[in-house]
Amino acid sequence: MDIEADCQSLVQGMEGDQLVQWAQAQLAQMDLGDSRRDERLGQLLAAMARRPGKTLPEQCGSPASLKAAYRLLQCQEVQPELILSSSAAATVEQIRARHRQGVLLCIQDTTSLDYTSHPAMEGRGPISNSTSVRGFFAHSSLLVGGQGVVHGLLECEVYARDEAAQKARKPGERNRQQAQAKESARWLRSLEQSARLCEQLPEAQSVINIADREADMYELFIQARQHHQASDGRLHVLIRAQHDRQLHPKQKQEQEQQQVQARLWEHLATQPAQARWSIHLPSAKGIHGQQARQVEVLWQRVRLEAPAHQRKYHGAHEPLELSVIMVREPVAPEGEQALEWVLLSSLEVDCEQQAQELVRWYALRWQIEVMHRIWKSGCRVEQRRFREARAAQAMIVLDLLSAVLLLGLVTQSRHDPEALAGPWLSDRQQEVLRARFESEKTGTAGKPLKLAQAVRWISQLAGHRGAPSSPPPGPEMLWRGLARLQDMEAGWLLSQMNQKCG
Repeated sequence: MDIEADCQSLVQGMEGDQLVQWAQAQLAQMDLGDSRRDERLGQLLAAMARRPGKTLPEQCGSPASLKAAYRLLQCQEVQPELILSSSAAATVEQIRARHRQGVLLCIQDTTSLDYTSHPAMEGRGPISNSTSVRGFFAHSSLLVGGQGVVHGLLECEVYARDEAAQKARKPGERNRQQAQAKESARWLRSLEQSARLCEQLPEAQSVINIADREADMYELFIQARQHHQASDGRLHVLIRAQHDRQLHPKQKQEQEQQQVQARLWEHLATQPAQARWSIHLPSAKGIHGQQARQVEVLWQRVRLEAPAHQRKYHGAHEPLELSVIMVREPVAPEGEQALEWVLLSSLEVDCEQQAQELVRWYALRWQIEVMHRIWKSGCRVEQRRFREARAAQAMIVLDLLSAVLLLGLVTQSRHDPEALAGPWLSDRQQEVLRARFESEKTGTAGKPLKLAQAVRWISQLAGHRGAPSSPPPGPEMLWRGLARLQDMEAGWLLSQMNQKCG
């Protein structure tokens, strides 16, 4: 027997696991000018996903691998935009292959990354009203299925705010600028990405771009109408309203028999609830459970005036015709703020079932906030220490891909109980989990391991109770448990190497 060859095959098996395959698929569109660089970048992403939240030396595992990672990140060809576009292409291809119809939610949101404590990092900008707090902003578009399963990223813009331009801006100048010239144009770019996504998907699939109040822009709704027509009605928007817009005179004329107020908020306040539901949202008291919130809902079609500054400075007079859904909570749970959402959508809402579906889709917007929490707390992206802005941003987006992978694991295990663990976990990892947890009571012996069961076991490694009455494990338990699983897997590998090589 060739003992040296056997030992080498074990090491190669560790490198050829599912995480490496996932990383290679994510970066398949990358071309760094050398196949060895392409392979090394895939290995780096897999190493980061394998041990989220660890330092780069811990993730690389050896001085040689760490040196190779630093050398790779110094290459000018390793651009964060190319990493993200390759990942997006892989995500879209996966959706095309597995989901031929239905609704795809494109959820967009912005978060800040605080690097104040790392003054050597180049390219930072202010991220709050205080210029001493510095870092980057990240605006992401996350693709989520209609039932809440996270598929992957469509786009992420990592950028620093232009401090000089911000100081030079004069009072009232913002309203005179076109939307495309402002920082808020990022919301429009996400909508454009959604439109291009529609072109790549089967005709039976539609895309809904979802955003919170900051995206309540007149220009976004106008562009959404244009994209809706160009996509044969397959692209829509669902935005939480921020502005108390004025009702269009025609709206008031058509409803002159009713009590119609001049502005949207006043008008909605006079309307009776049409339905009462229970919706489930994450609890503000912890990340593991959800709360049932009792809400009243009303919906109708409205015509809204163009904003005054749009009429005055840009000659825009086209009214907005949208569906509005108001969700209000008469009595909030103790310690919680009462819900009051005013949702605007290009989708028609003619019945309670349609209104309920839109509210449920908007409630899934919290998935992107969970992604941000995994990115910052789980992957500890704000602890990265790189001087060059390009290398720092490359690491930022690699950590983001790891965060999306973890969130996808959690949502897939919850929404598809029959999904197998095989595509996510290596045979060796499954064997370690079975050795630790499997018994006659689990009923899993001799059967393919389900992803939901694997996630519960991994979370138990991090301290999750695992009792039937316990809430499903969240992403924090998963990333902590995965770190322990990697250590146990390494111990298993060492024991096998000792047996074969000793």
